Amino acid sequence: MQLTNDQTYDSMELPEGSRIIACINPEKDGTYDVGRMDDAQLDRFGIYEVTSDPEEWCKWAAEHDVDERIIRYITQFPSNLCPYDNKELVKTTNGAAGIHVLPSPRSWVHLDKTIKEGEKTGAFEGAEGVKFLVDVASGIVGASIALDFKRFFMEKSTLNPKEMLSAKTFKKEWTKKLMELSKTDTPDAIKFMKGVELHMKQVEPELVKSKASDKVMLKTYADNFLAIMESLTPELQISVVNDIVIT
Repeated sequence: MQLTNDQTYDSMELPEGSRIIACINPEKDGTYDVGRMDDAQLDRFGIYEVTSDPEEWCKWAAEHDVDERIIRYITQFPSNLCPYDNKELVKTTNGAAGIHVLPSPRSWVHLDKTIKEGEKTGAFEGAEGVKFLVDVASGIVGASIALDFKRFFMEKSTLNPKEMLSAKTFKKEWTKKLMELSKTDTPDAIKFMKGVELHMKQVEPELVKSKASDKVMLKTYADNFLAIMESLTPELQISVVNDIVIT
């Protein structure tokens, strides 16, 4: 209260122009075990409800080198980024003591760091390693979501958007794989194109700021994006333009 009212703490005083920002978990839905803030103190703040946005988080994750498998998982299952508003899921994950484990943006980053450390030591290699990963992930994002993520963890994509877009020469094998993917697995092809979109947005500032005399990078990305699009089926091209390029 002293900080809020007087912007002082003991004998220390905040610099002029300081602003106090407080974060609290909501009490209204019963999801969090929190104490209620006193109305008199609450009245001293402007109150804003903040929610996580999966698309924005995936952009942030791509910029911060979060494992591409986690990004692909959230792209396909955006509601699992932070599913605390899913009352049925919360209910089914409650343990005997009322304890439940569900993911949040913070815990997905925790899982990313865990995967990186585990892969350095080979802890998650082979069938036993994958089982170990699921056990570890269960304590971070919850058992059911850890099992869902298992498939994504095991799919180490051979099509890397960053590598393909920045390549000096677009490999023929990429064209072949994209053609096959777009014909046999439309959902995975769309997931891949979402990854292309994320990387394009990540490097957009650098591309836009390119000097007129140095447009090599811009041309490389443009040519490779065209090559990617031409490798897709006509139906998928239309879907990508409508759902990704235009939006």
